Amino acid sequence: MKRPKEFAELILASLSDGIVIVDPACRVVMLNPAMEEMTGISSRRVVGKPLATLLPKASLIPARVVATLNTGHPFFAPEAEWQQGDGKPFPTSVSISSLMDRAGKNLGAVLVVKDLRRIKELEESQRPGERLNTFGVLAAAMAHEIKNPLLGIRGAAQLLRDELPTDGAREYTDVIIREADRLNALMEDMLDFARPHSLQRTPVNLHQVLDTVIALERQAYELHGMQIKQLYDPSLPDLWADRNRLIQVFLNLVRNAREAMSRGGTLIVATKHAGEPVRIGPGGGPMLLVELTDNGCGIPPEVQQNLFTPFFTTKAKGSGLGLAISHRIVEEHGGRFIIRSVVGQGTTVRVYLPLSLGVTGGSLKEEAAWPRRGS
Repeated sequence: MKRPKEFAELILASLSDGIVIVDPACRVVMLNPAMEEMTGISSRRVVGKPLATLLPKASLIPARVVATLNTGHPFFAPEAEWQQGDGKPFPTSVSISSLMDRAGKNLGAVLVVKDLRRIKELEESQRPGERLNTFGVLAAAMAHEIKNPLLGIRGAAQLLRDELPTDGAREYTDVIIREADRLNALMEDMLDFARPHSLQRTPVNLHQVLDTVIALERQAYELHGMQIKQLYDPSLPDLWADRNRLIQVFLNLVRNAREAMSRGGTLIVATKHAGEPVRIGPGGGPMLLVELTDNGCGIPPEVQQNLFTPFFTTKAKGSGLGLAISHRIVEEHGGRFIIRSVVGQGTTVRVYLPLSLGVTGGSLKEEAAWPRRGS
């Protein structure tokens, strides 16, 4: 059995985050191996030196350590620069806690330092021009590492199910098979989001697209006591668009509306020429508007800001990719999404699609007088 001191040394050595221990005079007592590797400085070189010698001159960390030593209150700095042995600064996050013995005597402070360099590099790689490529590499790696073993798990569960003598015992293998299928569907969604798609553009009647989606969903709506009302502008011309991709977008939106109206309600699907001053690209262009309005539960503001973030979901079994994929498809068409929602009143989704071919990029500018629900 190892002694407590040896255990403590093993724990410090095994931590992936850097640890710095200082005494009550804010002098360095030790660095753990992770901190030595992070900074390129050995613990022996800095023992007994002021903590400030490890940090950039303008750093506020020494002052925060002194405050923790005096008050006992912990402190967390989500972003703080540390310094390598060659004087080069690098990004970290720092947690500071007081170190006391059992009698409450102040022995110093412990700093937990997390290296943020890799995270910062990933953030840089997530710029719009590179985000899809980065995600594509991740999705391909996950497909290789997860999808193939998953098929083996499902196959083994299927074989085991056939060997079991009773239905009661088979319930457990059925759970394995169902969850394997669910995870496989998630992997397919990830790959669908990551893979670049070339749009198969043809002349598309927008109302026929919407009618196809509504026909697919009408039975589910009626089953839950809900209605779908269609308010179409018959003067709308055809779009030059990918019909199947638009069906995917609107099917996702109509299903989301149904799930939001758990106590029944009405979805209004309206089309018209966009009256707002919408500009796509430097020259602008005429746009068609599809507006889907439900009177469901609404979306809280803190959720609205993450709606198009991949993997963000409030659903128990959602992948968090439905709206992200829909948003990408609309943008690939040169269109734009706007979602407005009021908790307890409902949600309006506006999808703008350009009439002309090859109009892409730019940003959507909303009309200031566009009314919010409940106003």
